[in-house]
Amino acid sequence: MPSQTLLPSLLLLLLLLLSSTTPTAASFNWDITAHGVVSGWRWEKPWPHDDSPLMQFDELCRASATFPARQYKLSDLDADPAARAYAPAVRDLATGRVYPGSWDGVNVKGPRRDVLLVDWARVPRLARGWIRAQLETEDGRSRHFFRVVEKQAEKMSGVGGGGSGVVVEGVVDSSQSLEGSRDEHKVLITAPGELYQFLPLWVAEGSKCEDAFKDLTGYVATRAKDTCVVAWPTDHSRPLLEQGSKDINFTIEARLVKETDDGRAARIFWERHHQNMQRLHRKIDREERAASRKGVERDRAAPHDEL
Repeated sequence: MPSQTLLPSLLLLLLLLLSSTTPTAASFNWDITAHGVVSGWRWEKPWPHDDSPLMQFDELCRASATFPARQYKLSDLDADPAARAYAPAVRDLATGRVYPGSWDGVNVKGPRRDVLLVDWARVPRLARGWIRAQLETEDGRSRHFFRVVEKQAEKMSGVGGGGSGVVVEGVVDSSQSLEGSRDEHKVLITAPGELYQFLPLWVAEGSKCEDAFKDLTGYVATRAKDTCVVAWPTDHSRPLLEQGSKDINFTIEARLVKETDDGRAARIFWERHHQNMQRLHRKIDREERAASRKGVERDRAAPHDEL
C-alpha cells in the first residue's frame, strides 16, 4: 500500500490521466471517429489536448515552427493540372507500401487517402538529412512513405524542328541522387502520418534544445517519462476545396521535459500495479485452463453406459 505522502501525487496523476483522455473540440481530430487509425499506429498526443504543460513534468524548453505544403487526395492528382505530373510518382510510391496514415494516423481508405507535396527547400536541414539517410538504402526506400522528386520541363519540337512552344512537365525521382540539382527544383512527396517519425527534426535547428531535439533516441512516441523529447503537429489547416486550393500550413511543436520526483514515483507505482494485475490475470487464465483440462480428463475416465 502506498505511503500517505505518496497519495496526493497518485491522486494528481489520476486526475491527469482522466483529463488527458477527454478531447476538446478545438484540437481533437474527429476524423478518427469515422475512419479509425492505421494498423500499428503508436503515436499519441503527449500533452493535454488544450496544449497546456504536462503535469508532473518540468519543461526545459520548447520550439515550434509552421510549414507550407499542398495536400491532395490520391483521386485528385490526375484532375489537378498543378499536381498531374506527380501522379505517377505518387502511385509508384503507394504500390506495395503500407500507408502510414493521415494526420493523427487517420485511416482513410483507397483514393481518399491524403498525400503531401512539400517544397524540398522548405524542409529544414536536419529533417532533409534524416530523409536522405533513409533513402540511401533499399530497405529505407521500401519502408518509408516518401520520395524526393525533381520537377523538369521540356520544350517539344514542332514541325520543322523549330519548337512549338509547348512545355511538357514531368518529374524525375531524385531520391538516390539528392545532390545533383538545386533544392528549389525538388519536391518531397509523403503522407502526413510519415512525419511523426521525425517531428523534432523539423524544429530542432536554432532552438535552445537543438542537441536534444536532433537526437531521436530521446524522442518518445507515447507518454513521456524520465527526461525525454515529445513532439506533435499542434495544428494543420485543411485545403480550401471550394476555392480550388490545396495549400495548407502545418505547425510542429517539440518539448524537452523532465519528470519530477513525485511524478516518477507515481508512474512507477502505477506501472507496477499494472504489471501485477497482468500477472494476476495470466495466473487466473492458467488456472481456468488447467481446471478445464482436468474436467475433460475426468469426463473421459468416467464410466459410460454402453448403448
